[in-house]
Amino acid sequence: MIGETLPEGVEVFELSADASPEILLLYLNVLRTLAIHPKILIIRFNQIKKIDPTAVRVLNEFIRQTAGKGIHIIFSDVSFSLKNQLENNFLLSQIGEDNIFSTLKNALVKAEKLV
Repeated sequence: MIGETLPEGVEVFELSADASPEILLLYLNVLRTLAIHPKILIIRFNQIKKIDPTAVRVLNEFIRQTAGKGIHIIFSDVSFSLKNQLENNFLLSQIGEDNIFSTLKNALVKAEKLV
């Protein structure tokens, strides 16, 4: 993140519209090898307008596994349309509506309150 300083214990992972959602599971594999995990992980949905069934499955698994590690997940850059899709696929209730933000700035404010 250019020009932004992250609070200690906070990491940002940006999902790209042209990347496969399975990249999150690869990221989880990296987290498994680290002795120290982030306390808070912000997932940026920058330029992602739609999620397919594969993405729903991957996000469910990602949320489950990170919760097991005590990592708090926040979603940022979530459009109104994407938020509705998250709700329709029961992901909104898993992550909590208070952890969904339309901008990274607002997600960082929430993260700072949690660390």
